[in-house]
Amino acid sequence: MRLFTLNVEQQETENSYLIAPDNASDAILVDPTSFTVSMLRTIEDNELYIRSILLTHPRELRVSGIGTILKVYDATLYATYPNVHGYPTARVQGGDTLELSGFHVKVLSLDEYSRHAVMFSVSSFLFCGPAMSAGIVAENGTQIERMLLAEALRKQFSMLSPTTLLFPLHGPPSTIEAELTLNIDLTDPSDGGVL
Repeated sequence: MRLFTLNVEQQETENSYLIAPDNASDAILVDPTSFTVSMLRTIEDNELYIRSILLTHPRELRVSGIGTILKVYDATLYATYPNVHGYPTARVQGGDTLELSGFHVKVLSLDEYSRHAVMFSVSSFLFCGPAMSAGIVAENGTQIERMLLAEALRKQFSMLSPTTLLFPLHGPPSTIEAELTLNIDLTDPSDGGVL
């Protein structure tokens, strides 16, 4: 598996991710917030073709580049919404497993927080979008919303390997083990933590 992190400088750095099999050209793009020349170069220099676009939380993402991407590549959008900026999607929900570009892509819900927020698990990678960043549960929303999101994240993390790598929309990658150990927002309340 090949994984590329595509950073987009907007108000703050946003991460999009490109996943491709070792010996094939079909690729998956995760949470593209825009479509830049450097993103196009990465795709083309590696002789890849975008077949699938995964959106973790379309309402929270600035996905201004979707139209351009879909003009260049014949890709399918996967999201919880029936359409994104007028472009139809293949709707997903927690519990779905997709077969995309030779990968098993599992859809993990964050229903306790929002019925439109999901994470995508591919091999030992978890793409969590705006739900969290290394050391921080999403800063948007009220304290109650953040507590609900923290509970949803703890629930999903408990079903995955502690060595699973987390790839957020903002900030550096992390692991489930690091987040459950060091992220004060995810400290289990029964262990005397904050939440």
